[in-house]
Amino acid sequence: MVFGRIGLRVAEVLSPFGVNVLACGLAGIRNRAAAVGSEQVELNELLERSNIISVHVNIEVNKEPVLNG
Repeated sequence: MVFGRIGLRVAEVLSPFGVNVLACGLAGIRNRAAAVGSEQVELNELLERSNIISVHVNIEVNKEPVLNG
């Protein structure tokens, strides 16, 4: 789960509403997350702290389960 193009855009759209956006993904997204006022956290923390989770993945590339519940 990388804070990619779509996740970045979602954070930008939500920013004026004072939403606390958490980002989870590979190392190197901290700068992207910080640029839009988001915080990079580990997956477990994201799941514990979130009221709403938005997942954006390329199914053709990501063949493994994103979340396994």
